[in-house]
Amino acid sequence: MTRITGYFSTDWASMTATDWFGALFALLVLALMVWAYYYAFSPGRREKFKMDGNIPMTDEPEPKSKGV
Repeated sequence: MTRITGYFSTDWASMTATDWFGALFALLVLALMVWAYYYAFSPGRREKFKMDGNIPMTDEPEPKSKGV
């Protein structure tokens, strides 16, 4: 075994339930992030994404008071 493969080897039998939960949770978060990036940056949504990107810079009209 080379040094690098020894560094990345895993003792699967000694993993606890918490270890498995953490590993599966990390994979779930990775999958959700890939989906979110695809959803946001897909070519069909590009124009909407560009228009919505300017929302923080737009000025909104001041609300009118009700004669208070």
